[in-house]
Amino acid sequence: MTCMSHTQDRYLTHQWVLAGIASAAARFVPVPLVDDLIRDRSRRFAIARTLSSHDRSFGAVELRPLYDNSRGFFGTMVGKVTALPMKLALYPIRKLVRMFGSVRGVPLDLMRTYLMAHTVDRCLARGYFNDTAPDDHRTEQARAVRVAFDEAFDGIDWRAAKSLFSDTMEQVGHWRSSTVDLARQVFASDETDPDRLDAAELERPSEVRRGAEKVEAMLDRPEIAKLIDDFDQRFDRALV
Repeated sequence: MTCMSHTQDRYLTHQWVLAGIASAAARFVPVPLVDDLIRDRSRRFAIARTLSSHDRSFGAVELRPLYDNSRGFFGTMVGKVTALPMKLALYPIRKLVRMFGSVRGVPLDLMRTYLMAHTVDRCLARGYFNDTAPDDHRTEQARAVRVAFDEAFDGIDWRAAKSLFSDTMEQVGHWRSSTVDLARQVFASDETDPDRLDAAELERPSEVRRGAEKVEAMLDRPEIAKLIDDFDQRFDRALV
């Protein structure tokens, strides 16, 4: 069975892009573990706004497998404490890899966040994550969607749109420093609840809003639309 298409409104798309920009900015945050926290919380925000648009009564926290990048043993509290020294030791290497891979990595970070929210939107339209379903059932559905999502995303040849991505990222590159600061202020704060965050907080600097508009224009290009359609088809085949 496949997820049916759902016609999202432009405002919702704008929020997904803002979340994608924040998750991409995490790549440049020079603080261990904070980069991962920003990335996860920005994706949770995108999912939360999508749930709200479908009038779901529960929050994105109930669909943790969709945005939490912890896995297996290392996803437990004991595992996280055990993994912390290793993460800190490897952080300089990880950060160098992310920085040197930023030309390709930034647009992919953005697209991963955007497509996750887009996928949740399609699945909600199909009837996934129902309000009346037990919490554990929604969690199991979220795990299945995440597995299918990762398979579909990894199967796309994003190099086909590399030049288009690069041109767009170059045009909006000036927002990087302000966006990194904003992402840290918003998503790294213990006071932030991604399920209740006002999207206006993510576009306070005018250059971030303008950058989001340029990204949205890129998403409307036929080349990108074709890639997204290819992703949707791959996801539908992978979701069992």
